[in-house]
Amino acid sequence: MDNISSLSGDWCFKLVKQALIAFYLFLDASKACLLIGVFNNIYNMVFPLTLNGMRHWRNCKKILVILLLTLTFLTLPLETSFMKQHNLNTNPVYFLTGSVIGTAASPAVSMHIKVLNAFTGEAIPNATLIILDLREPRKPEVGHGIYFTNTDGEYNVPEELLKPGRIYWVYAYRGNLKEKRMDFAPAKKEIRVGETGSINVNLSLVPGALVELESTPYIVQASSLREGNMIIRVVVKQKDFNFSLITEYGDAIDVFYLGLDRKMIPVPSETPFDLEVSVSLVLRERERVSEVFYIMNGTRPFIMPQGGYSSVKISEYSLRRGLEYVKSALVGVSSIVDEAQEIGFTVFEERRILQHANQKLIEANVLLSNANRRRL
Repeated sequence: MDNISSLSGDWCFKLVKQALIAFYLFLDASKACLLIGVFNNIYNMVFPLTLNGMRHWRNCKKILVILLLTLTFLTLPLETSFMKQHNLNTNPVYFLTGSVIGTAASPAVSMHIKVLNAFTGEAIPNATLIILDLREPRKPEVGHGIYFTNTDGEYNVPEELLKPGRIYWVYAYRGNLKEKRMDFAPAKKEIRVGETGSINVNLSLVPGALVELESTPYIVQASSLREGNMIIRVVVKQKDFNFSLITEYGDAIDVFYLGLDRKMIPVPSETPFDLEVSVSLVLRERERVSEVFYIMNGTRPFIMPQGGYSSVKISEYSLRRGLEYVKSALVGVSSIVDEAQEIGFTVFEERRILQHANQKLIEANVLLSNANRRRL
């Protein structure tokens, strides 16, 4: 009886262990390894006791053998591929009779980052680097995600910060956000770290400046003055501008990791650009209003010097876009009133309301223009 219990216990252990191997391959490796280790300990201590008094294990053993073989044939190809990939033991006996699955020591990987001036090719010393592990994203801090280039514009990422098989976002810029100064506009690269080897990352930064948006963007379709979600895009107006830089700010995800205020916009210097602002606001459940307007230097694009700073009243541009929206709506209503009059409807009251609305629109335009002149 003891022999039967021991033999059956071994097969039961192998079956459960094979199931945990499948869990390791398909779901979560770290949790599966822990479970397999715990199961080993429980089996060694408890199974001989719990199985000692059980009967009729011959039939149970046959069932367990069938289940074990089925599960083995389903997972063995994946096991072998996985273990070869991670330099582990690929002998099938290892999975059935060997020790608990272990994780091989992580092979050495390294990353060398160099930051250059996109226009001149010169190194950029003291540039800020932000390295983000996409599997474990967190707010970066100095020494923990935030680093700086040396006098040669270089930085060697410590091996312990890199994990094979993961994807990283690498940001670079140079400036002082507290002093509202941006010497080189932010750029970003996505890097996939392999199992071994060295990775060289070159980031070319364009000279930059900083625009700060003040006040609140208003949407005339909304009944409140609440600020909605806002995406601000830098639209470069130079046709031969082929350099890479981050162009979305406001409530874009990059703003959080860069540590920027949502209304602080890094822009390329000595290069003409506009700002495209998209604002959306949820009024009630499942009802959303949105508006797009542009911020320009009068009728021309902005051009700023390197390290320059400028503040812009965003409310003026959003209100002017709101007046355009109202004017367009009044034209549409006027067209409907004209059609109604042609087929015989009396529209005197509607005409009076439209005339009053147009007068208010003219007054609003005058007020906005006067406010702009006073600001200048």
